[in-house]
Amino acid sequence: MRLPTLIFLVTSLCSTLALAASNTSGLPSCVVCHGAGVQGNIVVQAPNLSILPAWYITAQLEAYQHNWRGEDASLADAKDMRAVALALSDKEREQVLEFISAVTPQSAKPSLMGDISHGQQLFSSCSACHGDVAQGNEALKAPPLAGQNDWYIVSQLKAYQANQRGYAKKDSNGNMMRSSVSLLGSEQDILDVASYLNSIEISKE
Repeated sequence: MRLPTLIFLVTSLCSTLALAASNTSGLPSCVVCHGAGVQGNIVVQAPNLSILPAWYITAQLEAYQHNWRGEDASLADAKDMRAVALALSDKEREQVLEFISAVTPQSAKPSLMGDISHGQQLFSSCSACHGDVAQGNEALKAPPLAGQNDWYIVSQLKAYQANQRGYAKKDSNGNMMRSSVSLLGSEQDILDVASYLNSIEISKE
């Protein structure tokens, strides 16, 4: 069985289980795909949530609900995440946010071999929004990136470049991000930035 087919099947199963979990008292639906410590899962392309603050997770759930994310059929993981977001009641969403907020943030383990030093240089143009050590900025609605899965950073930067994310007219922050990634001229640049972000020591405020 080819890897893309396996990922599709596992993602679909993950989405189904998450929908079921969202209706089960005491079981946060996020752990089904993102893991018990919500540090992410490469098999289903689920990112590290432990580093993310409640305000950003709330914004992304709303983005899925408003079709700003997950509408592009070519991104199976985002499409399935949209289905989960739409199924969550207000109470269930609060339970998910409370659960993630209580988790100790952990940096994802590196899986790629980029040039961290070069990545740090490239990130300097991103720090105005995301912070000097990628700690995020709520006022600018820029999420923390330090400690995120390197493979997830790569996939999302490529999604922005391919107009698969940040395309919705009402998604002003996504539009800005989509323009910003044009500064990364090559796949190696993307890999280097992802490796640098993954290497940063983290904190969650």
